[in-house]
Amino acid sequence: MSKNVEQLRILVADDHALMRRGVRVMLDSQRGWTVVGEAATGIEAVEQAKRLKPDVAVLDVTMPELDGIEVTRQLRAAVPDTKILILTMHESRQMVRRLLEAGRVDTF
Repeated sequence: MSKNVEQLRILVADDHALMRRGVRVMLDSQRGWTVVGEAATGIEAVEQAKRLKPDVAVLDVTMPELDGIEVTRQLRAAVPDTKILILTMHESRQMVRRLLEAGRVDTF
């Protein structure tokens, strides 16, 4: 492994175990990337992020207990250096606007 490869610590949060597992396998296969935690609910995602302080949090927008929008707000306050990547099947501009209003969200 090249010494230049950045080590990336990732948290995956999705209420569907199959989706979490698939995302984890895909991310863990990348050199230098490690999934350090998983969460099935929004509350678990916030707790895991506070404890693990990942570089990136991959969040489903629709999770039980707290949705991805509220998780984003809480992560911005608790672990502001963590980048957030939202996964969603929703295509609404209103959803994107709500996510952007939730905090500094990186868009691609």
